[in-house]
Amino acid sequence: MISKEYEDISVKDICDKARISRMSFYRYFTCKDDIFINYCDERFEEFYNMEFKNKELKLEPFICALFSFIKKYTRQIKILIKANKQQILSSQFNNYATYMINKTRANNNDKGKTNFIIAAFVSGGIFNVTMTWIANGLKETPEEMTQILMSIIGLNGVV
Repeated sequence: MISKEYEDISVKDICDKARISRMSFYRYFTCKDDIFINYCDERFEEFYNMEFKNKELKLEPFICALFSFIKKYTRQIKILIKANKQQILSSQFNNYATYMINKTRANNNDKGKTNFIIAAFVSGGIFNVTMTWIANGLKETPEEMTQILMSIIGLNGVV
């Protein structure tokens, strides 16, 4: 995708590059977009296992780790943006936020009735902030981005 537009890449091109048959491709994927989704899922699993699998989830370290992780994979995110596939990333952010919120709010009395709304709010905000941060050249450090978000939500005494 660095040298060829996404629309111009066929499943055959992908199979040839990966040295697999079309039958193998369709055993795991239904379309080209599924490759992005699978990649996002693998990165989320990497992030979750590295940062939070056996630890208590705390907001500020989570946000900072998330921005550091996003910065690490900026090149790949820019490829998605170039291909006009931000909606995949947005949808995946929402899925991961839902997972994390369900996990951290498992003992809540509402039995998860509002978790999907909370996840949509959180993931939409983080997604849009991330896209803006990348579009502006990642001028702020992950730590600075964390402090900005913490001030927006009023958890560091600024708001």
